[in-house]
Amino acid sequence: MPRGPRSAPHGARWNYPDGYTILLARMFRDEPGGDPASVLRLAHRELFDSSAWSM
Repeated sequence: MPRGPRSAPHGARWNYPDGYTILLARMFRDEPGGDPASVLRLAHRELFDSSAWSM
């Protein structure tokens, strides 16, 4: 696929080149309840309250 000129220097901006990221973000938002507070609770529970982190 041909690309045009860069809109920012390499490494200065993150670009998601396909729809997979959008689909993943939608699933991540909808799965815990669809509202921002539910997403934060899910992230906190899975990242910080997880027993996988305790040794």
